[in-house]
Amino acid sequence: MWAATENGTIRERMSAVVDALDECQKKIGTGYLSAFSTEEFDLYEEVKAVWAPYYTIHKILAGLVDQYLFGTNAKALDMAIWMAEYFGNRVIDNIKKRSIAWHWEAMNEETGGMNDVLYTLYTVTADLLSGFHGNTHIPIVVGAQKRYEITGDLLYKD
Repeated sequence: MWAATENGTIRERMSAVVDALDECQKKIGTGYLSAFSTEEFDLYEEVKAVWAPYYTIHKILAGLVDQYLFGTNAKALDMAIWMAEYFGNRVIDNIKKRSIAWHWEAMNEETGGMNDVLYTLYTVTADLLSGFHGNTHIPIVVGAQKRYEITGDLLYKD
């Protein structure tokens, strides 16, 4: 909304939200940022009953990336990168601990638009977050489309 209106009050509130989230992320100290504990991801990775924690992480990451892209808030970009690194490392560790097949089984649940937001983050940073695979159904297609648009890679075009 700020990008369309350039309303100073909106800009101040946007910055205040990012600042508050930045304090939380720094206090946690790992790059993780969410209102729920990492235990939700432990259950998810064990393929146990859990709601959809990646759905929420997608929304937080997308909001931070948008704060950077549309609100020109560099702190939000740093936070998004730190979050992506945390989850990238978490996925790599899970694959090493279990297997890639196990990882794919865990990913067979609702993960929101992680694929899409990570490719968007890649367009900003040009830092490939290898080893982070996510999504099911429609968000996979959205991410694959984004991959083609950004890289020109024909792998998912057809």
